[in-house]
Amino acid sequence: MAGAPPPDATTAVFLRRALVLLEAEAPAAFHRLVDELRAGATRLDVGGERVTVEVHGDRVRVRRRGTRPPSGWVTAGEGVVLDLIDGRLDLLGAVEAGRLDVRGDLGTALALARALVAFVDGAVRSAGVRLLLDDYRAVAPGAPTSAA
Repeated sequence: MAGAPPPDATTAVFLRRALVLLEAEAPAAFHRLVDELRAGATRLDVGGERVTVEVHGDRVRVRRRGTRPPSGWVTAGEGVVLDLIDGRLDLLGAVEAGRLDVRGDLGTALALARALVAFVDGAVRSAGVRLLLDDYRAVAPGAPTSAA
């Protein structure tokens, strides 16, 4: 199909690559994220693409299907990830606008919110993630063409 994004231009691939870069370039943010996700699997739905994120030891795994049932769920509408990283939106604003839904028991929901903040904090500090974001921005549904 003409104009279709390359098969590796998915949120799952972006997230896997971003996590490698965060660990190398923003280790404090990466380890905060890992610590917050340690409690259980998280099911992510970003613009309709669904993946499961799990922590095994000190590694974060992003898979189409998890190895255990999720304890939390995050649903992000199109463009929300980039809007958060680019500073056009904050976490509370995204939730209030209905563009981001974080679910689980209270402890899980708070841990997921802290994990999202850690990811965004690391992403803005990592030159590699910023470059990766340019590629993601070019193919992500609903994404603006440049950072604000």
